[in-house]
Amino acid sequence: MRKRRPLLYDNDLRLIGELDGAQAVGFKDNCADMNTATFTLAAKDPRNDDILVQGSYIRLYDGEEDKGYYRIVEMPDEQDGVKGKVRYTCDGAQCTLLDNQMPGMHTIGDIEMRTRACLEYILGFQDPVRWVLARCDFDDAFTYNFSSANLLDAVYAIGKAIAEPYEFVFDSTTSPWSLSLIRQETTPSCQLIKGRNALSIRRRISGSVITRLYAYGYGEGDNQLTIESVNGGKRYIDADTIGEWGIREGTHTDTRQTDPATLMAHTKQLLEQAKKPQISYTAPAADIYRYSGEKWDDVRAGALAMVFDYRFKKPFPARVLTREKRDVLGDNPSVTFELETAKRSTADELNDLRDTVGIHELYAQGATTMYAQQFADNATPTKPAVMKFRIPTNVVRFNSILLSWNLERYRSPVAGAAAGGETVITSAAGGGATVTIPAQTVSTGVKYTGGPMDSEGSSASLTGGPKDYLGESSTSTDSAGSHNHNMTHVHALAGHAHAYSGTTTFSWNHTHYVSATGEYSSGVYNYANKSITIDGETETSGTLWTTSGYAAVEGASMQATGENGSHWHSFVHMHDMPHVHNMAHEHTIPPLVFQLETHRHAITVPEHEHESIYDIYEGPRAESVTLIVDGTEVPADAFGDKDELDVIAYMRKNDDGKIVRGTWHTIEVVPDQNTRVVLNLFVQVFLQSRGAGDY
Repeated sequence: MRKRRPLLYDNDLRLIGELDGAQAVGFKDNCADMNTATFTLAAKDPRNDDILVQGSYIRLYDGEEDKGYYRIVEMPDEQDGVKGKVRYTCDGAQCTLLDNQMPGMHTIGDIEMRTRACLEYILGFQDPVRWVLARCDFDDAFTYNFSSANLLDAVYAIGKAIAEPYEFVFDSTTSPWSLSLIRQETTPSCQLIKGRNALSIRRRISGSVITRLYAYGYGEGDNQLTIESVNGGKRYIDADTIGEWGIREGTHTDTRQTDPATLMAHTKQLLEQAKKPQISYTAPAADIYRYSGEKWDDVRAGALAMVFDYRFKKPFPARVLTREKRDVLGDNPSVTFELETAKRSTADELNDLRDTVGIHELYAQGATTMYAQQFADNATPTKPAVMKFRIPTNVVRFNSILLSWNLERYRSPVAGAAAGGETVITSAAGGGATVTIPAQTVSTGVKYTGGPMDSEGSSASLTGGPKDYLGESSTSTDSAGSHNHNMTHVHALAGHAHAYSGTTTFSWNHTHYVSATGEYSSGVYNYANKSITIDGETETSGTLWTTSGYAAVEGASMQATGENGSHWHSFVHMHDMPHVHNMAHEHTIPPLVFQLETHRHAITVPEHEHESIYDIYEGPRAESVTLIVDGTEVPADAFGDKDELDVIAYMRKNDDGKIVRGTWHTIEVVPDQNTRVVLNLFVQVFLQSRGAGDY
């Protein structure tokens, strides 16, 4: 088998060179803890000057197998002299996850953030990024809380709640380095046989037996987390070995746990380890796999091995916890295995669990506290008083939420308003009555008709008078009582005459044709400014609405006589005589009766302002109230004659039956009449001592 010496790298994983002077190169694989390695250099080896403790890495090989990177973390022993040696201790590459932290408080997990997502969240805090998540065999929904934890602590904490056999595998032979969370095998895959590959098998029985384990998590006193809510109301779980060992009680307290389901899973895991005596084995052996290549000879950390030793009566399976080689460069293929029959080592005792990588106790605790909230407001039967209060997200547990109330007289800071004017306008519903309008008499006045005369100097006078009106009347009425009267009628005028007299002068030019024989012949005769006196009287009758009157006098037809053409003319003309008919008369409207329908009057009041009168107005006081908490009405018999009530039972809760945190809750008070409501809310809670402020 080829022997390869370690390679030396700086802090940025840049190759410096081979440690050709390295001796006693060994390693120890640990499925539940940090992998380690050791080597020595001669005190005078110049490579000592290239090594920076906590700042240098080696890459280790076991024959042809690449073991990956280890960081040099300690130089515990140095000897003087020419033959002196320097011994170095190294941690596996997973120690780099100790370099970064998750500052502040972090709560992750639950159904929306399962195991893989939690591990990826933790690895997201790397700087620089060296590790990526490869394989994850679990998909749990536990809740995890971290307070300024380093990344390696947080990674190991993810596994603390897993009840099945599991193992974190850190592989630094890849680029980038890979992290896997795998489910350990449950059937043996290899064997340790005394006399074949095991030189000897030594057994050690230790540890107390616990068959009933009580579990407590975050908090203190009565507010400490238990598993009652997920364990049928019991704070403990029993092992299946009670019949063999009897009831032997123990207590597990992990103040990092704030989720009962996560605490329950972790407690089951621990009880499985403690339900019978712890049996561990140490087996110095030979690594014959390097020669045989048989799978049964490949005994590695984390594997389940079948152990054969005639002293133990029958073969049994045991988990390989560690695999250690002290010299990979020597010819001796010796290897040492540590095995346990339990799933996990319980050397740290159940009451004081700590991972050997140093998971710290920087988890904040809390305290019980009480705070009060007051509220006062007016309320009416249709507009209840509504008190809103918010529950902080860091409340771990509610002890009580007591509501007390007091009823006072309705109060207002305004006693009234100044009047806006002297007129009072009232609008009210009307109708449903019979309305009677008595008979009425209506008088009319004077009407005019006519136009100017076209005959100069004429005059006229009217004789006669009016007659009684003729026609029918009708009435229309709307639902509000508005109505009108329609009367069809005629004004009849008695027969009368228009007398006229006067002299009118006419002028005309025309041509006469007179012959010697008495017939028309040529010749021009001009007449002008001839006066005609007209006297007479025209009888006519008509109506008031006649706009003009016409009177005509028909003369003789034109004649021609004699040689000198003596003749006379006839003509038609008209007198347009302006005149007035004075017709004084009365209309009598009979009585009117109608049914007025139901209706309302819409009144528009112009925009205006009233000056307030400031004072303390006190109104009525309610006799009883109805309480509504988060939309749920509290039964009257829940508080009887008391004025104090624990409202927890009526508050809005999540699917787990817990009061919803980080949201607003409401209390409504509905009185039987107008009143003033005074509320006091006393909240007793257990709070986490967490928060970034310092004010």
